Amino acid sequence: MTDEFVAQGITAMANVVALDKDNWFNGHIGASLLAGAGLLRSGQLSPEVVSTLSLCLQRQLKRYQPFFNNVESSPTSCDYTTVIDAIELNSRQLSRSGHGVIYGSLFLDAVLNSGVTVSKLQIENIARLIRNCAVDKWSRYYGIDDYRTFEPQIKPVEIEHLCMLAVQQSTQDVFMDADGYFFSGEKVHAITHAQAIFLLQHNGFDQLARQAATQLAKQLILNDQRPTRGLTSASPKRFDLTDKSTWESHLKDEHQIKLAYSYTYLTSTLSDSLPKLDLLWGAIN
Repeated sequence: MTDEFVAQGITAMANVVALDKDNWFNGHIGASLLAGAGLLRSGQLSPEVVSTLSLCLQRQLKRYQPFFNNVESSPTSCDYTTVIDAIELNSRQLSRSGHGVIYGSLFLDAVLNSGVTVSKLQIENIARLIRNCAVDKWSRYYGIDDYRTFEPQIKPVEIEHLCMLAVQQSTQDVFMDADGYFFSGEKVHAITHAQAIFLLQHNGFDQLARQAATQLAKQLILNDQRPTRGLTSASPKRFDLTDKSTWESHLKDEHQIKLAYSYTYLTSTLSDSLPKLDLLWGAIN
């Protein structure tokens, strides 16, 4: 069952540019399936929760059915060079909150650690999806006209420590999105970006991971740019992966599955204990 969700997630990611050649946002659909599959194989869910989460992912398949149509036939391939190159492009300059790295890392982790085969065309399409993430609205952070010109002093740190910082910073001082700025949304992506970088390192892409880590460090500083007053604080909602009710109702959006997977992966992998997710979980529920 897990490999089925992996295969469907990859198909959905490949279909994004088949349906709209310039789109990047709908990569969330396939990414949520890959994240859900990661949760299912994590070994941290009871049989009851596995069943409930599986039903949740099945609802995703029905909700976004056009994205799960078979991609045009082409030979199978294990050459992921174009995807790796597209990730490298995104690791040079922070863009779209790290989505190019997030999509690419989830894809590579899926194909390297499952029995799913992919086609040459799927790989090419996913590489294009990742390249699409390298273009952004460069004024997305509060008070900064073009964050490409924002060059803070960044001290080098180990990737594991940076991932811990990402979770620590993103689970406190959480404010609701307002006036076109994603004050809580950016914090969600700091955690998913951090996990993506950790996965790259885990799968042997050390140089890519180190380069992307520099962008994550910049992202963490940008995420705290906000007005001094007038924002609404998020209300906490208990995040409990062992509670089947987490997955029983229709999800607000795909970010919930991706965040749950990234947070759960990092809490089970990093050496230090991490703060609770409740504030950020409340902001997106």
